[in-house]
Amino acid sequence: MKISSGITQIVVHNNCRDFILNNVNKVGRVGVSIDVIDNFTLNTDVKFKDISGTIASFRIDNIVALVTKLSRSKSVEIIKASKVSINHKEIIDSSCVVNFNDVITIRGYGKYIVCSDAKKTKKDRYHVTIQKYI
Repeated sequence: MKISSGITQIVVHNNCRDFILNNVNKVGRVGVSIDVIDNFTLNTDVKFKDISGTIASFRIDNIVALVTKLSRSKSVEIIKASKVSINHKEIIDSSCVVNFNDVITIRGYGKYIVCSDAKKTKKDRYHVTIQKYI
């Protein structure tokens, strides 16, 4: 989990602790130093970016098209390529219905939460706000 530029916290089991301390000195091509911190609080601040728009229904292809800014036919291709999951379950059916507070992950595009403040428009569409993890 990235905390700030150049700082990351990870949690490891005590069985792995000594192995990691003794053997990990690079991540990729970057040299790293590892410090052990006992009894610490894991930073869990999560930041979101709001994405809002109108959709015809709560089908997954509509949601994917909204957040990726692609056409529905392109979003169906992404879904059929097994790049979309809802609540950590892979989806290949583009007509799957999304519920409020579902977590949607789109490989290559990010992770999103469907907010529960959808309002119906005059044309029977839904104005939704979806939060993207940043």
